[in-house]
Amino acid sequence: MTPFGRLLRARALALLVGLALLPAGAVRAHHPAFAAEVVLGALAHLGVPYRFGGSDPRRGFDCSGLVRHVFQQAAALNLPRSSEEMASLGLRLDPAELAPGDLVFFNTRGRAYSHVGIYVGEGR
Repeated sequence: MTPFGRLLRARALALLVGLALLPAGAVRAHHPAFAAEVVLGALAHLGVPYRFGGSDPRRGFDCSGLVRHVFQQAAALNLPRSSEEMASLGLRLDPAELAPGDLVFFNTRGRAYSHVGIYVGEGR
């Protein structure tokens, strides 16, 4: 497993909309405009406070709440609520394949896929 844990990539918007992602892996927004919307959407929420279980920009987000909100706003996609559920979708990637808009998963609580983030590029 990579240092990032599991990476989730959406191969095509149509697959994401139907949540029929390829099994096991990272969400790539293959279309550059979609990827840009995801990254810009995530960056627009810098400074929103952390709130466990949070899914609202006015009250705060947890990691999966932020990801879900960003994907809903960027492309009207309803991703699962938890990082573990999100990680069950998609395709496994090598870290060298990461592109802006991909989701990355981490083990932060002693269990796999306990944290999710949006890759924005340049190792961030």
